[in-house]
Amino acid sequence: AGRSSPMLEHCQGICSGRLANSSHLTALPVEWETNTPTDLCDIWLFNQRTRSSIRHWITAATLAASVHFYGLRVVPSPYHQLPRDVGSQPIQHDLVSHFGARLQALGTRVRYLEIGVSVLKGIHTQLQFFKGASVTALDLEDPNDIIESQWRGRHVAAS
Repeated sequence: AGRSSPMLEHCQGICSGRLANSSHLTALPVEWETNTPTDLCDIWLFNQRTRSSIRHWITAATLAASVHFYGLRVVPSPYHQLPRDVGSQPIQHDLVSHFGARLQALGTRVRYLEIGVSVLKGIHTQLQFFKGASVTALDLEDPNDIIESQWRGRHVAAS
């Protein structure tokens, strides 16, 4: 217990080095436009760029008008922590992207469903990563308009 896996240690070292070189967050390899990266560290790097591009994930007014505060009604509130860097290790969203990338590399169309999407941080990350995927978000709250307004080709089944 308490030991990390060799793969996680490897990714932490590589990914930490890549984050230290901030140019990686703004200049991704051209081939990523046509070929989805399948290496977990490359995926983490791509997703870091997506996550760091959003300065404000939700407004205080949207939170105040929500039904359940988008799941953020805890003390202390994580509202101000939403734009923070997630660190130098891949997180759950990166692993989901990794699995999807492996499916896409085999020619399989990704169909992704996330239930309890809160402010849409995870869904937005996946939408930026996957190409030609069917992505479905389900939540009690209406979609967060700051993030949803950035999506093209979206369809709301019910709200």
